[in-house]
Order: sequence, then structure tokens, then C-alpha cells
Amino acid sequence: MSRFFLSIALLFICVPHLYAQRDLLNPLVDSKAVIAKGVALHDAGKYKEAIIEYSKVSASDTAYSNILHELILSHYSDSNFVEAEKYANIGLALYPNNSSKWYGLLADVYDDSKRSDLALKAYDTILAQNPYSYLACFNKGITLYRQSRFDEATGNFQQCIILNPYYSSAHYFLGQLAMRKGDMVQAMLSFATNLLVSPDNRYKNNTIGFLATIAEVNNTATDLLQKYKPGKEDNFEEVQEILVSKIALDKNYKLKADLEDKIVRQLQVVMEKLEYNAGDKGFWMQYYVPLFKNLWDNRHFEPLVFYMFSELEIKKVKEYTKKEKKKIEALSNTATGYLSDIRETHELLFSKRAAAPVRYYIKNYLVSGKGGHARNAKNEDILTGPWEFYYENGRLKSKGDFDSEGMRRGNWSYYYENGILKEVTDYSNNLANGNSRSWSDNGLPYINCTYANDKMEGVATSHFYDGKLSTVIKYIAGKKNGVANYYNINGYLRTVTHYSNDEQEGEETVYYANGKTESVVNYVKDKAAGEYKAYFDNGKLKMTGNYTGGKKTGVWTSYFEEGKPEEVENYTAGELDGEWVSYYSSGKTASKRMYKKGEIDGRKEDFDEDGIVFSETIFEKGRLRDIKFFDKKGGIISNTTSRKGNADISFYGADGTKISQAYYSKEGLIEGKFTYFYKNGRSSMEGLYKNGLQDGKKTYYYANNKISQEGNYKDDKAHGYFINYYNNGQVSSEGWYVEGEQQGIFIYYDLAGNITSKVYYLDDNIHGIPEYYTATNKLDYKQYFDNGWLNKIDQYDSAGKVTVSSELKKGEGKVHFNHFNGKPYFESNYKYYKLNGVYTITNGDGSKNGVNYYKNGSLDSTYIAWHPNGKIQTEGKYVNGNKTGAWKYYYHDGGLFETENYVNGKLDGEDIQYDEQGVKNREFQYNNGELQGETKFIGDNGQLMVIMFYKNDNITGYSYEDKTGKLMPMIPLVNGAGTIDSYYRNGAKSAHMVFNEGVIDGERILYSANGKEKMVGNRVNGLENGSRKTYYLSGKIMREENYYYGERNGSSKYFNENGTLIYDLNFYLGNLHGDCKYYTAGKLAQTYTYYFGILESKK
Repeated sequence: MSRFFLSIALLFICVPHLYAQRDLLNPLVDSKAVIAKGVALHDAGKYKEAIIEYSKVSASDTAYSNILHELILSHYSDSNFVEAEKYANIGLALYPNNSSKWYGLLADVYDDSKRSDLALKAYDTILAQNPYSYLACFNKGITLYRQSRFDEATGNFQQCIILNPYYSSAHYFLGQLAMRKGDMVQAMLSFATNLLVSPDNRYKNNTIGFLATIAEVNNTATDLLQKYKPGKEDNFEEVQEILVSKIALDKNYKLKADLEDKIVRQLQVVMEKLEYNAGDKGFWMQYYVPLFKNLWDNRHFEPLVFYMFSELEIKKVKEYTKKEKKKIEALSNTATGYLSDIRETHELLFSKRAAAPVRYYIKNYLVSGKGGHARNAKNEDILTGPWEFYYENGRLKSKGDFDSEGMRRGNWSYYYENGILKEVTDYSNNLANGNSRSWSDNGLPYINCTYANDKMEGVATSHFYDGKLSTVIKYIAGKKNGVANYYNINGYLRTVTHYSNDEQEGEETVYYANGKTESVVNYVKDKAAGEYKAYFDNGKLKMTGNYTGGKKTGVWTSYFEEGKPEEVENYTAGELDGEWVSYYSSGKTASKRMYKKGEIDGRKEDFDEDGIVFSETIFEKGRLRDIKFFDKKGGIISNTTSRKGNADISFYGADGTKISQAYYSKEGLIEGKFTYFYKNGRSSMEGLYKNGLQDGKKTYYYANNKISQEGNYKDDKAHGYFINYYNNGQVSSEGWYVEGEQQGIFIYYDLAGNITSKVYYLDDNIHGIPEYYTATNKLDYKQYFDNGWLNKIDQYDSAGKVTVSSELKKGEGKVHFNHFNGKPYFESNYKYYKLNGVYTITNGDGSKNGVNYYKNGSLDSTYIAWHPNGKIQTEGKYVNGNKTGAWKYYYHDGGLFETENYVNGKLDGEDIQYDEQGVKNREFQYNNGELQGETKFIGDNGQLMVIMFYKNDNITGYSYEDKTGKLMPMIPLVNGAGTIDSYYRNGAKSAHMVFNEGVIDGERILYSANGKEKMVGNRVNGLENGSRKTYYLSGKIMREENYYYGERNGSSKYFNENGTLIYDLNFYLGNLHGDCKYYTAGKLAQTYTYYFGILESKK
């Protein structure tokens, strides 16, 4: 045995039986709580702890965009710029709609890691997407400032305060830049505005310090004044001379504010001497001068200076701001009125603002719209002409035209935040009038209709998210009138009905996917009325009944597909009322009961198919009161009553075996533990109930008493951590349910315990980024889902790098994977987000492996697979995902191995298997997917080995031939358990098999007619397990195979009778893996190298 398979075998031995506390290793993460905790840690300076907290959230979580943002900030604050950059790029890849945010964070990283050119490119990218981003302008200005590119920085800070005059930091830096040039008047105006818009801003202390330098005209100021050069624009030469002369510092200069301070004095003289010059197009002249001139003229100087210093701990200032609230409010109204005019017009020139043709609508300091304004007849300010509205990221949200009264008119277009067109509708007088079309956020059609006075008129069509037709409905004045067609998600016509004024009126017909009728009923005033008929998909009658006023009434009969009644019910006003009878397919009665006003009431009898009663129950108004179970002779097995209070009731089947046991309250509700049993008496399920609803832990078991599944329920819904197990005790899957729906990460494993996939669920739909792994725990591929809709698949190489990326555009495109050598592995076609069309699989050497076809995500049409030598391996046909008709399977040399027949995906009819020499060795009979009737094992020379009898997939007994060739009387296997020992006609033993719960569970030995062993193996719960050997008549070894719980695992060898090899294969849990060798006349002819089922090469 190779070292690889030896390690696997050791792992199998070490598999623990129970997995306690596994939910702690895969917690259901509350991302909101994580963010709250992480932000608190970050704010406390505990960046590494915050990062650990954020890392708990899956990339598939709906809040992962926010998690990334916080992760980047914490890494950035921790000076780990490499990680911050990495996560910002992940954000760009996963959430391109928020690209401005990610580029902004990247720019911060570039700035602080001395990559200014990259930072500037990032800001330019943001501004190209959103030219109204005042933050991008400011941050770009900071980057330029750090590079000493002061003129360019000035331009960006100026643009910032055009977009948002209330961004104090930009005023501060404009003050600094003006001061550097010796422009002291401009600097004072900018610094004063910094304090005006935000007295408590982050730069307040610096601002006051610079204002003091200017006011004192100290050495620092004197040095800077050497750089002063009067300009044609922003010419404040006279005012600057007065400022520099310090005349206002003379005590004889009378202050207009009761606050003695050099800054106050110098600001006063500047404001007093300022004159607006419309011909001077300089920024400070047009932006600041009208503001301060207005404040001076309206006698707001005193509240201005007190408010500017209101966040300083100066008693006099505090008293003033507390006492003179009205003056400060008047100051605020004047200032905000002026600054808002700038923000709403984006017009620098003061004289043009009032008549600016375009005004900007601002929300949360961001431009949310732009267009024309006017006054209507009522002198109200209204929107007129063309307008555009924007999302926070600057992308277009809607656009259209307003009439002279501010009403929407003409064509209006609406967009998703990702830029995709959402809706186009025609309006007049603010009402939808005319055609309206809308699209889903993937760009595929959603609704197409026509409006008249804001109400739907005519035929309206709607589509599913994948673009397929969903409904076609006719409207009159906004109400459904006429024919309405409804389609299912796969594009098939599902229902045709009729409406009158929004109420169903007339015939409703429901169809199967194959186009045949499923049901027909008539409606009167929105309620079902008259005869109801339902059919099987082959056209045969399935159910008949009648409705009155939307409620079932009279006799309702359902039928088996063969035409015999299955159930007969009686209804009164929609409630079961009267006798209820069910039947076996043979026509014999299965159960009888009575109902009164919807509740079971009176005697209920259950019959075996032989007509003998095995159960009798008495109900009173839906509550179980008495229950008896009988054996075939009428003897009482169990007799329980709940009339005197709570009762512990055991339920038995027709064969007398215990089926279940539960504790019932006097109200007839299950309370406490409920147990189902196998026929061997062991528990098959144990659950807890409260007031008749599942509440608490629920555990399923295999027949060998190993756990199959464990989880918790609340209010009858799965709620908590669920773990599923293989027969060997190994976990097969685990994850969370919340109120009956899968939520969070589910982890799936193979039989060896290796993770095969991690899949994230959101409200029962796959969401985010499922990951799939090889058995060596290496990432194989990732899928990208959005609420169940597949958008992208990435294949990875052994080094963890993406080798192939396939993206679906509007749910359509090709998806392909490659082999390790770069050659195509498979190619598939997607349409409507599902596999559609041909799906081809190719081996690593270029030879064909398989060709099949998909329709709406399900296999459909012919299916064919080849062995690597070019011979057919499998052939058959699918219809809507179900195997249909004859299926054939072949050996490597082309010989027939098995033939099956399917009806609607279920085995039906004869299933025959052959050995490598083409001799029939097995015959099975199936009906509707279940073994039914005779199953024959055939030995050498066509001799019957054993015949087993099945009923509804359960073995009932076996037989074999006597010396004359006649069958022995059937030897029963009671409850599907016991040992089969059968014989050939010559008296030699033919088979030895141990059964439990209807399947082989233990030894399975088949013999040749000469008495020698033909096949020796072992099964666990019906699954082949361990070594299996097959022999020639001579007793020489034919095959040596290894199985692990139903899967071939390890070495598998096939020999000629002379001992030479025919093949030597290696398997890993059912898949060929490693070198697989084929021989001719004992010599190596071909070596195929597989990688977990994929043929990579041959030589």
C-alpha cells in the first residue's frame, strides 16, 4: 500500500464518533456586533485586536464591504500599509460600485508610504467618476501640498470649498498657502472663515496662532512679507498696507467688539477697509470679500469674533455666546445664506450667482442633484427644466425634465448605483403617461408596461431576475382585466387565468413543464367555483373535486397513476367533514377515519394490505384519546388511553414492529421526547417537542446506531447548529439554521474528513464566495454568487493562483477549466445564470471524456462518457434533469457491464448486470425507484445462485432451486433481517449474506458451483467496506479491490487466470487517482495518470 493511502487509512481509524462544540469552531457571526466591537477597539488604539475581531467575518457576509473598510483603517493606523493596500484592492475587486471609497483609502496608503504619484492618480480616478467629491479635491490638495506643489494645491483647496464651503480644513490650508506668499489679507480671510464655519475644528489652535502672527506682524510675518507681490487679481495692496502698519493696534482705534485682542483689532480694520471689486476675478475677492463685507455691513462683526473664539476657555467669550444667542443666530443665518449660495451654484463670481442657470441640490454635504430653478405663480421656488440626481458615490441616479410648475414631464430615466439603467418612464403633470420600461440591476429586463394617468393600461410583461418571462397581464385603468399568463423560473408557461377588475374570473389552467395540463378550475369573483380536476404529467387523472365560494365542498378523490382511487375525502365549506378513506394501489383499503368541521373525530382504522386491521384510534375533536394495535390474529399488542391525562404511546406497524413512541398531553399534543425506531428496535430518530411542535435537540441514527444527523429545532423550525455524518462517523457537513433557513458558512467534507467546500448561505440561498477544495486541502476553485445568482468562477492552480477566470455577463457566458498542462478540461455554457447547452469534458491528453447537455441548469438530452481508450463508458438520456429510458454502462474493453431503465429519474423495470466475459450475473426488478419482486444472482453457466424477494424496496425473503430446478418455498427474512444461505441444484453452497434493516450488513460470500469461493466481501449498512476478492472457477484470484463505506479506495487489481495483470488501478473515495496501469499479455500497455478523478495524462 502506498504511503498516501496508508495515511488515509490511519485517518479512518482515528475518526472520533462525536463532535462536541463544533459550533464554536464555525460560529454564526453577527457582523454588526463585530463592527461595533472592532470600532471600539480601534478607537482605543488597539488596532491589532480590532483586526482580529474583523477577521471573524466571512468575505461572503453582506456587511463585508464595511468590514473591509474597517480592516483597512485599522491596518493603516497600525502602519501596516502593505495589508491596508491589499484589502483596499480586494474591496475594488469585490465591490467596484464603491470604487471611490477604495481609491480614497488607497490614496491614503500611497501618501503615507511615499508614493505620491500613485496617490494623485487615485484622486484623479475618483474625480473622474465623481467631479463633485470635495474630499477628493481636498485630499489631492494635501498630497500636492506635501510635494511643495503649492499653486496646484491651492487650486484643489479652492475647488473643495466651492463644492463644500463648510469644509473648514480647506480654508485653513488656503490661509497657510496665502500666508506663505505674504498675502496676509487673503490669509486672514481664510483663517477667519475656518473658525467661522467650525470654531472647534481640528486646526483651530494653529489657525489662531497664524492669525496672531499676522495681527502682530512679528518676525515670522515680516519674513513672509518679503515674498509679497501685488497681483492684478486679488489685489488687496492698500488693505495689506493698513494691516502691516499695525494702525489698528493703536489704543485710539475704536473696537466694534467688546473683546480686546490684536486679532480682533486687525480683523476689524481689514473688514472695515475691504471693498468688493467686481472687475477683480481673483478667488479671494470673489469668494471671501462679499462674505466679510456683508457681515461688516450688517453689523455682525462682534458676534463673528466672539463666535470664532467660542471654543476657547475664555470667560468673557463664554458669557457672550450664552447671552447673545440671537446675535449669533443672525450671524449664522447671514453666513450660511452666503456660503450656501456658493454651494448651490458652484459659481465663484459673486455677481453671477443670483442668476446662475444651474443650481445644485445638496444632501449631507454632497451634491445630490443639479438643474434649473424658478418661481411659480405662487412665488414658490421650484425645480424646472432638465435635472440630474446623484448617488453618494457621484453616479447618476435619475435624470429628466420638470415643467414650469415643477412637475415631471417627458422621458425620465432612473439608474442603479452600479450605473445600470433601472427604469425609463414617460411623464406628464408628474403622472406616468406612456411607455415604462425597467430593468434589474444586472441590466436584464424587469417590467415593460404602459401608463395612463399613473395607472397601468394594456398588456404588461414582467421578467425574473435572469431575464426570463415571468408574467404577461392585461390591465385596464390599473386593474387586471383579461388573460394573464404566469411562467415559472425555467421559462415554462405555468398558469393561464382570467381577471375582471383585479379579481379572477373564469377558467384557470396550470401546466407542467412538458406543456401538459396539471389542473383546471373555474373562478367567480376571485374564488374557485365548480369542478376541479388535476392530472399527472402524462395526462392521467390525478384528482377531482368541487369548490363553492373558494372552499372545497363534497367528495374529493385522488388517484394512483394507474387509475385506482388513492384517497376519498368529504368537505363542507372548506373543512374535512365526513368519511376519509385511503387505499393501497391494489385497491384495498389502507385507512378509514371521520372528520367533523375540519377535525378528526371518532374512530380511525388502519389496515394492512391483506385487509386485516392493525390499528384502531379514537379521536375527540382532533385530540387522540384511545389507541390500540393488533397482531394478525386480532390480539392486542398495545392499548393506551389519554382520557385520564397524559399518556406515553407506542405506535406499531402492520407487521407488529414498533414504529415510534411519544408522550402525549391530555390535549393530544406531543410533549417531550419523540422516538422513531428501526425494525431492529434501535432508534432511527429522537426529538423533543413542546406543545406539539419540535423544540430542542433532534438526532437521526443509522441502523447501526451511529448518528446520522444532529441539530436543534425551535417552534417546529430548524434553529441552531446542524451536523451530518457519514456511516463511518465522520462529519459530512455542518452549519447553521436560523428559523428553518440555512445561514452562514456550511462546511462539507469527504469520507476521510477532508474539507471539500465551504459554502455561505443567506436566507437559504448560496451567497458570496463558496470555496471548493481538493482532497489535499488545496483550493480548487471559487464561485461568486449574489443571493443565489452565479456571476463568476475562478479556477486555481496548486500554488493558489488563479489560472482561469470565467465571468458571466447578465447571466450568460462560457465557463471553462484547464488541466495542469494548460489544456482544456471542460467547457460549459451559461444562459439565464444556469448551465444551458453543450457541456464537454476533455482529458489532459486531448481525448474526449464526456459530452452532455443542459437545459435551465438540469441535464437534458443525450449523455455519453468515454473511457480513456476511446470506448464508450456510459450512455443514456436525461429529460429535465431526470434519467429517462435505457441506460448502458460498459467495461474498459467495451464489454457491456449493466443496462437500466428509468422513468422520471427513477429506476423502473429490469436492471441487468454482466461480468467481463459478457455473461449475465444479476437481475433486478424496479418499480418507481424501488426494488419490487425478484432479484436474481446468477452463477456459473447461468445457474441460479439465489433469488431474493422485495416489496416496496424491503426484502421479505429468499429462495433457491432444489435438485429438480424448482424453487424452494420462500424463506422469510423477518423485518428485513437474517442470514441468507442458498444452494445450487447440486447441493453446493451458492451464497452467504447477512441482512439487517433490509440491506446486507456483514459478510457477503458468493460461491461457484464447484464449491469454491467466487467472491468474498463485507458490507456495512449496505455499503461495501474493506477488501473484496473475486476468484476464477479454478480458485485463482481474479480481482482484488478495496472499498471504504461504498467507495472504491486504494488499490484495485484485475488478473488473468495465469496470474498476470490486466489492470492495476488506484482510487481515492470512488475517484481514480494516481497512476492507473493496463496490461496486455502481462506487459504494460498504457499508464493513465489521474488527479482525483481527472485524467491528466497517459503514456
